Amino acid sequence: MYLNFVLSTDLFVDQFCFDPSVSLVSRSARKTSGNDGLFIEDISSGKEPVPISCVNEIDDDLLTEFEYKSTRFWRRDGDPTDIDFSSDPNFLVCCDCPNDCEDKTKCACYQLSRESALALGAKDKAQDIGFAYKRLASARKPKSAVYECNSRCKCSSRCGNRVLQSGIRLRLQVFKTLNRGWGVRCLDDIPKGAFVCTYSGRILTEEQANKDGYRFGDEYLAELDHIEVVEKLKDGYESDVSEELLSSSNWASGDEDGELPRKIAKRTEKRPSFGGPSSLPRGVAFKSTSYRQSTGYLSFVKSINKTRLLFGERECGCFAVDAKSAGNVGRFLNHSCSPNLCVQNVFVDTHDLRFPTVAFFSKRAIRAKVELTWDYSYDIGSVPGKIVKCHCNSSVCRGRLL
Repeated sequence: MYLNFVLSTDLFVDQFCFDPSVSLVSRSARKTSGNDGLFIEDISSGKEPVPISCVNEIDDDLLTEFEYKSTRFWRRDGDPTDIDFSSDPNFLVCCDCPNDCEDKTKCACYQLSRESALALGAKDKAQDIGFAYKRLASARKPKSAVYECNSRCKCSSRCGNRVLQSGIRLRLQVFKTLNRGWGVRCLDDIPKGAFVCTYSGRILTEEQANKDGYRFGDEYLAELDHIEVVEKLKDGYESDVSEELLSSSNWASGDEDGELPRKIAKRTEKRPSFGGPSSLPRGVAFKSTSYRQSTGYLSFVKSINKTRLLFGERECGCFAVDAKSAGNVGRFLNHSCSPNLCVQNVFVDTHDLRFPTVAFFSKRAIRAKVELTWDYSYDIGSVPGKIVKCHCNSSVCRGRLL
């Protein structure tokens, strides 16, 4: 019945679930009020698998001009300071599953997700790790990274471990809210654990993000802090590593046994901290793209991260995604202290821990046309003199974003 139904609607088979509260009724994307305001059929101009409509039933405001980018990007033409990043598939772990990875115990990609979850104390249950029937298994409190099958794997596009790379499958709509600017909702019911969209934009170094955020605004800056958040969750993760060993510049670059290069840049007094270069003005706030519980005050010790030192002196700071001038529908997602979306770091085209793909999944079943939100996890008080009030109206609202 479901398959017959989806053939005549805008739904995908991926949206199938056994939850009786999830309706199959397709809602119209057009305005329901008599307001002759804005309506755009597809703000992505065909760059997404499904149209992303936009409607304004509140006033006559138009969308601020931006370039729609369905994926993240690094290089800006003519800017030599940009990150020179290439996702070489030869550095990706891959699987050779002959049956679209039906047996997870034999899938090398799933084992990466499993090891990541077990390192953070997760239970060794297949239904609680990674994806289950293209749904996020641990949608309530995702912590560890998920590794999708990639271009080197032998499985097909029907593999249950290929989710983000299939693109947006929901009919999302950007709409004007009463008091929070533009927001995002879905025109159909969303089952729990469903993939919603990614947060795409230009990848910036920490120094670039601080400068651009101070000069042009930081409302679309999201920090790629997967390494910091995971290491904070690991109790005693580096307790057995000596400071002298980490600061040594005499490590071998590789040996005859095939071990990976282990050269570490020597620590210097000029190295910027996790919170940004001290020479830059501290007027920039970053959204967290990992599962980080906001505490209402500074929850992170701004210190040099030892894992990032492995990438060299220049790469010791967090990278950030800036969706201000170019990005996708994820840039319009508003904050809530009780969000219905969770943030999940997923590795698809690279296994470089510095550059996870930031993805949003539903934490619970969501009714059609309910606004989709996530927790920005700003550190209250992190930007001196800047106060931003929260208008999420949640019963657990913290009152402030910053």
